[in-house]
Amino acid sequence: MNKTQKIIVVFFIITMVIIVSLIAVYFYKQKNANNDANLPTKTSLYYREDCAHCKNVEAFIEQNNISSKISILHKEVKINQTNAKELIDVGEYCKIDKSYIGAVPLLYSNKICYLGDVDIINFLNQTITGEK
Repeated sequence: MNKTQKIIVVFFIITMVIIVSLIAVYFYKQKNANNDANLPTKTSLYYREDCAHCKNVEAFIEQNNISSKISILHKEVKINQTNAKELIDVGEYCKIDKSYIGAVPLLYSNKICYLGDVDIINFLNQTITGEK
């Protein structure tokens, strides 16, 4: 094989590697885009009416007039199966341990999950006060 043929073979191999890499990146982005399609676009609080920790969050929201400062969609998950499915999708997206997926209260905001009343109240408090 002469020098020109070697250059053509190397060029061909490099071109194929680049094409395969671009295809892989495309499909990876498509897969993640489809996962994101099931996620809420607004801050969402998943709760159950019979959940004491959920009531703590609701009381904090009411006592601190959070609804006038932050728009939060309240999504009941015990009766509403659409919300329950969405909660599972959110939990999987946030890589919550499988034994906790479906646990409430869960607040989803800006692609971040806050699980449990303490974490949610801390997040809301930091958000309204601007403290970190």
